[in-house]
Amino acid sequence: MKLNTEQKRTQISSSHRLIGLTKSIRHKLDTDSGYGKNFELIEPDYFLNGILPKLLSKLNTTISKRQTALLRRIRNKASVYGVTRLTANEYATETLFDSYFFKNNEKYVNRIDTANLIRSSIKNYNKIMLVIPLLSRKPISPIKNKGFYPDLGEINTLLRCAKLVKTLINVSGYNCELIILADGNKYNRACQTPLDITTAYQSALQYWIDALGIGDCVKLVDYESWVCEGNDSNWIERRESIYADMYKTISITYDSMFFHNDLSGSMNAMKGHEMGDQLAYTFWSIITSVNYRSLFSCLDYKDIFSNREVQNFYISFIASLEYSIGKVKKSHLFSRQLVGDQAFRSAEIVKQMRVEAWEAAKKYVAISLTDRKLNTIYQKTPTAIKLTIHGKKCEFNFITTTAKDFSKTAQHTVGGLGDVNGNMVIDYKYRIERESDNEVKTYIARTVENGNEFNPLREMSLINQPIYYTSK
Repeated sequence: MKLNTEQKRTQISSSHRLIGLTKSIRHKLDTDSGYGKNFELIEPDYFLNGILPKLLSKLNTTISKRQTALLRRIRNKASVYGVTRLTANEYATETLFDSYFFKNNEKYVNRIDTANLIRSSIKNYNKIMLVIPLLSRKPISPIKNKGFYPDLGEINTLLRCAKLVKTLINVSGYNCELIILADGNKYNRACQTPLDITTAYQSALQYWIDALGIGDCVKLVDYESWVCEGNDSNWIERRESIYADMYKTISITYDSMFFHNDLSGSMNAMKGHEMGDQLAYTFWSIITSVNYRSLFSCLDYKDIFSNREVQNFYISFIASLEYSIGKVKKSHLFSRQLVGDQAFRSAEIVKQMRVEAWEAAKKYVAISLTDRKLNTIYQKTPTAIKLTIHGKKCEFNFITTTAKDFSKTAQHTVGGLGDVNGNMVIDYKYRIERESDNEVKTYIARTVENGNEFNPLREMSLINQPIYYTSK
């Protein structure tokens, strides 16, 4: 399958709302070392044997409800598909248009074309093959999260993927598989997330897929390994060459428009044609996801989330994006009381961080456009059905979180656990939102267990990362 113009554009989750929140909330993050304020400890067994079974029960209940609703809704839709008798293809198609799972734009995808896509997938793979780039890593971003491992939010996203696949199987009778393309390493050259962090994140995701028993229908692969597998060294070298040329072209064209002293003016100057619009959008989106070496390099990564001054500096950096460097020097946001001795170098650190974000945006756009030029996903799976978290033509806008939080993703937020009329409810918010509202951080209690097998609950307990948050 060849990419259309819409698919060739690059876009990532927008952080505009988070930037606005941080400017408004500012220094209400719980930066106390250790557990901080408002916390509770739970035993690993309580999570594994108390909470997970309830989530799995909810999974089965949801599948049953969606199946009933879909079968009832499709009965009189033969004319929509231009057929006299509905087949498994049409039943599967209706699932891909179910508003519980998707927020599709009718201008981008339609039912007749979708039925044909399903027909092609069955012909080539003997199953409905779904792919989605998702769950890259938890970025080193104190306002988004407090650690590196998947929490309840990611676990719920994995279950949501399983719900979709199992509903498709039940409704159509076809086999179905969803491949999650974890693309943290793909964008590592841009965001600079350490390899050991993305590796641990993916290992933890696989742990939960196994623990939930959904590995028969939900597969997790590292995007970079998946794309390069089966391609010879010439293809890999060509990919790197295209990326280098793309990055060079972007730099030559737009570096002269970037001024660290006026970010808004810089981004506005780039707008007006496709590449500039993409760069501007990506810059504001990526600025809350970069591993800022100019700020973090003095610390072990696990200590970032317990260092008050560094977390405060990060908040001040995001809250001062519209400031000139001169204003940064004078701003109370960078007072010694808030950011410690870094107050004496605040202007220089902010300047370096802004440049790092600009470099990250250029590299992100370059690698994204490179893989779109090479059509990497469809090269591997020519007739697969591609799901997306951003609406695009010929792609299905999958809701990976909840209908309420559809614009957010698990990796950029922290999961919350609530109860509504006796029903377990998961939601997705940024860490700074939750802690400014004094939500309770729920940690896994440390145990004497220290086995050789990888256990993400134990790892989370060692770095004081909450498994979820709850409201009072």
